Amino acid sequence: MGKPKTKYHILENEQQLDMLIDACKKTGYASVDFETTGNRIYNNDFYPTILGVCFEPGRAGVIPLGHFDSKFKKSWKTKLQKFGEEVIANENIVKVAWNAKFDMQVFHKYGIFHKGRLFDGMLAKYVLDEVRPHDLKNQVRRFLPKFGDYEEDYEGCNLPWDQKPLLGLSQYCAIDTDMCLRLFLFFEKKMMDKAFYPLFRNLIMPASNLLTKVETRGQRLDKEWHGELMEKYPRLILEAETKVRALKKVKRFEKSLIQQRLDKAISKIEEEIRESKKVIKTSDDSRKIASAERSIKNREEKIARLMAGEFNTKSEKAIIEPINFGSASQMTQLLFLDPKGFRFPVVKYTQKDKKDTDNPSSSEAVLLELQKTDKTGFIDTLLELRGLKQINNMFVKGFANLVQDDGRLHPKFHIQGTVSGRLSSCISPDSLLDTDRGLIFIGDLVPSSEGYNTIDGLSVRTHTGKYQPILKGINKGVEPMYKVTLEDGKSINCTLKHKFITDQGEKTLEEIVNGKYGICILTTEGKSKPIVWEPIGLKTVCDIEVQEDHTYVANGILNHNSDPNAQQFPRLATNPDIRKCLVASTGRLYLMMDYSQCIDGDSYIFCNTGIKKLKEIIPGKDKICMIDPQYKNKHRVLDINVLANKGKAECLRITTNTGRQLILTEEHPVKTKQGFTLAKDLKLNDTLYIENLSDTKSVGRLSINPNEAYIAGLFYGDGYYPKEKSGKRKPTDRSIFFSTGLDREELQPLLDNYFDCEFYGPKGTSRGIRGHSDKVPRFYEKYPKKDSHEMEIPKRVLKSDFESKMNFIGGQIDSDGSIGNGRFRYTSACESYIRQLQLLFQSVGFHGIIRSTTTILNEKEYTEYHLIVNYGLSRLKPYLRLKRKKQEIIDWELNKYYAAPANKTSHCSTQRIPLEIYQDLPRTPEFYKTYRNSLRKGRLIHSTLETHIDELSELDPGWLDVYHFMYEQITNIEKVGKREVYDMEVESLHEFNPNGVRVHNCELRLMAHLSKCKGLLEAFAKGWDPHLSVACKKYGAKYDEIEPIYKDEQHPEYKTWKVRRKQAKHIVFGCIYCIGAAKLAEELSDPKTGLVVSPNEAKSFLEDFFTDFPEVKKFMDKQMKFMHKHGYVKTLFGRKRRCPEIFGDNQMQIVEAEHASVNIPCQGAASDMALFTSVLIDEKVNKGELPDLQEVGTVHDSIYFDTLPKDINPKTIYQLWDMARNPSTKEWFGFQIDDIDMSMDFEVGRSQGEELPFAVGYDYNRLLNFKGEWKGSKEEEYYFSLVNKCKSVDIKDYPKVYPEYFK
Repeated sequence: MGKPKTKYHILENEQQLDMLIDACKKTGYASVDFETTGNRIYNNDFYPTILGVCFEPGRAGVIPLGHFDSKFKKSWKTKLQKFGEEVIANENIVKVAWNAKFDMQVFHKYGIFHKGRLFDGMLAKYVLDEVRPHDLKNQVRRFLPKFGDYEEDYEGCNLPWDQKPLLGLSQYCAIDTDMCLRLFLFFEKKMMDKAFYPLFRNLIMPASNLLTKVETRGQRLDKEWHGELMEKYPRLILEAETKVRALKKVKRFEKSLIQQRLDKAISKIEEEIRESKKVIKTSDDSRKIASAERSIKNREEKIARLMAGEFNTKSEKAIIEPINFGSASQMTQLLFLDPKGFRFPVVKYTQKDKKDTDNPSSSEAVLLELQKTDKTGFIDTLLELRGLKQINNMFVKGFANLVQDDGRLHPKFHIQGTVSGRLSSCISPDSLLDTDRGLIFIGDLVPSSEGYNTIDGLSVRTHTGKYQPILKGINKGVEPMYKVTLEDGKSINCTLKHKFITDQGEKTLEEIVNGKYGICILTTEGKSKPIVWEPIGLKTVCDIEVQEDHTYVANGILNHNSDPNAQQFPRLATNPDIRKCLVASTGRLYLMMDYSQCIDGDSYIFCNTGIKKLKEIIPGKDKICMIDPQYKNKHRVLDINVLANKGKAECLRITTNTGRQLILTEEHPVKTKQGFTLAKDLKLNDTLYIENLSDTKSVGRLSINPNEAYIAGLFYGDGYYPKEKSGKRKPTDRSIFFSTGLDREELQPLLDNYFDCEFYGPKGTSRGIRGHSDKVPRFYEKYPKKDSHEMEIPKRVLKSDFESKMNFIGGQIDSDGSIGNGRFRYTSACESYIRQLQLLFQSVGFHGIIRSTTTILNEKEYTEYHLIVNYGLSRLKPYLRLKRKKQEIIDWELNKYYAAPANKTSHCSTQRIPLEIYQDLPRTPEFYKTYRNSLRKGRLIHSTLETHIDELSELDPGWLDVYHFMYEQITNIEKVGKREVYDMEVESLHEFNPNGVRVHNCELRLMAHLSKCKGLLEAFAKGWDPHLSVACKKYGAKYDEIEPIYKDEQHPEYKTWKVRRKQAKHIVFGCIYCIGAAKLAEELSDPKTGLVVSPNEAKSFLEDFFTDFPEVKKFMDKQMKFMHKHGYVKTLFGRKRRCPEIFGDNQMQIVEAEHASVNIPCQGAASDMALFTSVLIDEKVNKGELPDLQEVGTVHDSIYFDTLPKDINPKTIYQLWDMARNPSTKEWFGFQIDDIDMSMDFEVGRSQGEELPFAVGYDYNRLLNFKGEWKGSKEEEYYFSLVNKCKSVDIKDYPKVYPEYFK
């Protein structure tokens, strides 16, 4: 290898600059590259030092700019402006750069904007090969190997960029531009030959140009609000830390911990004294004896000093360090082991090699479990402290570090990232982590395939020298790996995106490889320069997530694993304080586009903080409690990424056979037994999935005294407060009454003790009790019971933990409840209260059914509502206090409970088996087959099902689904008019469970277009139900004749076609997701109707489907064949998804790669569709066909614009909607998706924390200039009155309804 023979000249005067400009005009090329001070572009200390320009291969010029030896040092901005106007803004010159977004942003800073063609060599390389490294140096080594070492020995190569001499820097820069131009010529032809050019020219480069502007604009930081947070969060952290350290047991443990350290230190010194005394006794050397005597004296003085409380050296000060709540070992001692600590019961142990160790776990999941029984408040405060520190470190302090001198955050959008979009650090699994339990390979902490393991009780050393908990060990799959070697001999294998802690801050390996920073990487011994970085091929890469500090020591090198990236905002920053930090530009508002699927704000959600109304949820504080099918149906607590008030919208109310209700918009998908279905497509008797939260205790944290919770339940059933004649209770009244339906003899001691007074009853009867106590007003504050028709479960109970809820339920059943025939029920005159109670029951594992009865008394109708639970009496029994109620359960358990065989439908007791006999039956496959329906229909007590869940799951994986989900049939669907609705985005799943029903917030189907299937395309083109059309094809029927039958539930053939359509739907989606015949058979079977499909029959169905729709089979075979041959698959837009594991020996990974070849193209168009929509919008803005919409960010499926208030009107909204619902891809990429609903919702706000639905007729200057608190203001009331007026008008009808805006 050697240096390229690039002829270059450093410009010295205006004439030479003119000559360089003329050369560019003659050749038609200008390959440009700035060298800079290395600071952030929008900081005041940033400036370019030189600009290299190559106009033909082998020839370049260098324009010295702000360099300390520049001849243009005083006039460099003028020279740069001239070059920009003559070359960069010249449409006839092709501009070339490597990572063009950086160079173009430098031009933008000085008012220079390119026109004509711009070619980014790095993105061209990405389009051709998205996996391998994309930096210039590696491509030179790969494609121009004889020039591969040109950057290694130029003059000043080891100096920082702002100190490099002009000659050496110019040589390096000129060669860079030369190599870039040579590679451009090569890559351009290569893309044309490989048919990648349309993707590059029509999407990648336009998107890059747009994102350059987005990065340049940045997002304005509200400095005043952020300044308040900079004061608020350290104060909150100090308060929380002071509070937790002030706890008696914490202080006692800390004192003991310090004493242990002191004793250990003194013991060590005493051992050294003994060694010195041995020297005196055994040595004849007077010098050694004298040295030993001095040593003894010094050490005795040190002991005296330590005993006196003097700690001078670093090691001595470490003795008196307070508790480190981030140390897993200290937390284990404090929580479980040390006699001076809390001595909580051990919840679980840490694991190694999937086996329990002797170390108790102190993971967050364990803390949440301990929180339910912790009476000291320690766990609550500790979790609060951790949350505050995370927000402060990631965003409050993080934004302070990211904001540049222009007052804005400038996010980076990496088009050339991996297919998965991951940008976090990744290192080799053989890297050694410095943990509090010694050196551990990171590979031992991660799963064997992509995914993550939660790490229990292990802490890693961070840049502070302290140990912080490892939250997750993550397997990121296979990526290109580099070996980095430092001058001191340390080395580590990592990816280009991996971040190191350096003497110049956090830098990625890619930045180091590109030579943009003359840096030293920090190590545990100091700092050291990287001297070698070499590619070592595709390797498995790992990452860890570290609490608070987000750094860790691996192989003695300081690494970073997180960065507060504004590109991810607001997906990550859901805290309301943080979302308010990013505000629209001065004089502008945010206009946001996103998809529309909404839920009624009064729907209840299961949260870690309790059962809360959707509209009351606070993202960042509240988290969703759900069952996650991606993690073997385990219960998880998930972050709420976004919660937005969408105003009022037309809604449907869905009622099930248990009385459960859900109100939502027509477009919202709901999870049914057959998969997700839009609410408007649901039909009577469709079956909904209802989550069973029986084995989780994550819903609610508040721990209520068991007696208090029980008495509250008792009181809400049969208690009341005395009232004045006006009907209101006196706030100071000390009286409380319990009705005549309760037994005074049993309850009086409990009430006397709790209220600290003597309760008494009416004379001559033992029923009905009353009391007078100073504690009653406080009890009323906690439990403000309303009239019987307006009752609500107290919020305190909704927020409470499992035991508190069960005690409240116990009081409810003992008062207004009844037990009989193996079931229990609760009765109330208030329908809304019963519906709340149904959800409360569900949160602790009881599946309640709502029924009503109406009676006529004195010619008036009275309706009572009953909540009936058909199983779970044994679980309820410990929480009942009345003997007669308990005895009814005991009698039932002993004598009255039977299990019915699956083949018996009668409820006659002669056809049942006594429970004790059932429990003794051997658990064989035949047993489960026989009693399958009994288990499915809940005839067995829940504890029995729990006891055998592992056996059931092993014999039949479907049992796990039965256990975690229950089914309810739809009995009524009705329109309920406009309701205030909300949209919510949940991490990972994109699903949530309002009123216990599983719903989803995204859907995409592209198989018809990709396979060019005539039958499916015809169905979409004619507006047919695609699944019904498949069923018609299978059974040789005409769609026009069958559709009326399917819509008529009274038709004798309706049920037949309903089953056939369902089968067709499963087959279609089975093809997309490549499920096998056995799985398809399970999904096609319906035990409820007696329909059982065998794997052979399912296989036959698939074969029939492929016969009727051969294009689908052809498409699937083609995709898999392509994957096996090439190791990648293309999306609609032409991107590649590489699956190198297809060439490996792991059969499971090979099958997954085959599946990816089919489903990735079906799912992979969404992000590119949104990106292309942004490009089209930007193009129309540039042409003046749209108003001045300045895009400032794209997050998930949302696009944010900085917009003038006058431009937020129906015409703008309509234009954006029309473009976004169906982007014009045909002209550019040869395909068009007409059947996918890309309809958008639009929100407006002054910050990203304010998302108001668009209101026709509102003058948005009023919002811009509004001062004060918006919530509850008259302006808000007026605003939503306009929102409600226009909500009934579809955006497509705006031109007709609001013609005045379209003139």
